[in-house]
Amino acid sequence: MQVWALFRVILLIRAVLAVASTGSKGLNQHIREFGDSAIEDNLKRARYSLIYFYRDACQYCDKFNPDFENLSVLFNNASDSGEGENSIIQVIKTNGKVNPRLNQLFKVQSYPTLKLLDFKTMEIFTYTKRKRDILSLLEFVKEKVPDAKPNYKNFVSKVKYLDNASFDDHVKQSKKDTLVVFTMPYMDDWINYQYPAHFYQQLADRMSSDERNIQFSLVDAGSQAASDVIAGLKISNFPSIVYFKGDGRVKAYGVYDQNQVMHGILSEKTLDSFIDNIDSEEHGKWFEMKRSSIDSS
Repeated sequence: MQVWALFRVILLIRAVLAVASTGSKGLNQHIREFGDSAIEDNLKRARYSLIYFYRDACQYCDKFNPDFENLSVLFNNASDSGEGENSIIQVIKTNGKVNPRLNQLFKVQSYPTLKLLDFKTMEIFTYTKRKRDILSLLEFVKEKVPDAKPNYKNFVSKVKYLDNASFDDHVKQSKKDTLVVFTMPYMDDWINYQYPAHFYQQLADRMSSDERNIQFSLVDAGSQAASDVIAGLKISNFPSIVYFKGDGRVKAYGVYDQNQVMHGILSEKTLDSFIDNIDSEEHGKWFEMKRSSIDSS
C-alpha cells in the first residue's frame, strides 16, 4: 500500500515537472508561521489549518522540518492572501517555546506535535502516528479533509530526471556543465529526493542560476528504464556522481568505489564540497570521455 502510494506521488510530480514553466517559486514563499499575538487572524485564513508545533534545539523537529516544508509547498500557494484558491487548508507552524497561549489552547505537551483545526467547528484532530513522513501526512490530510488537493504545480524542479531515452541528448547537446547523481530513492539522504525540501532540489535551484550555470540531473539507478545508462558508464556504486564539463572533460566521484563502508553515502556536505572544489584534485582527476553513455557502434 505504501509502495503504491509512493509510486503514485512520484508519477504525479513528474507529470507536473514535464510541463514548461516560467520558473520556480522560492521555498520560503510557502512557509507560514504565527504566534500568540495573531492567533485568530492567521487561523481564519483557511477552513482547516494543519499546525506544526516545534521548539528550538529539538532533534526530532529538525528531522521533521523537511517534511513540513514539503507539505507547505504542496498546500500553501505563494500568492494566496488567505481568501484565495487554496483557502480550504493551510499548513502553518509555531514555536512552542515562545507561544505558551497556543500551547495551552491546543494542549501541546511535546515536540514535534501536529494538530489539524477545523476553524468552522473548532474541532481539533491530533496526528498520532509514529511516522511523520510526507506520505503518511498526505494520507492524514486526505482522510480528514477529502476536498484538500495538493498543488503539485507549486513546485517546478530544476533537476532533470534522465533515463536511457533522454540521457545522451541531455548531456551531449548542452554546452553547459552537467552534474548527474546516480541514486535510488530508498538510500539514506536520498529518500524523497523528488520533493522541494530535499537538499539536491535546493542546491539545483540555487546554483543553476548563478555564474556557474550548472545543469542538475538525476538517474534512478533502480529503474529498468536507466539500465543502459548504468551499464554504459559501468557504474558499480550508488549513490555516486558524474560531472560533465561543457568542454568534454568528465570527473567521477564514488562511481567505482569498492569501499563497502562508503557505499550508500552521498551527503549534502560531500556534494557541496565536490562542486565547490570541482577544478581541484581533491575529488579526482579529469579525463576525456565520449559524451555518449550508450555506444551503439
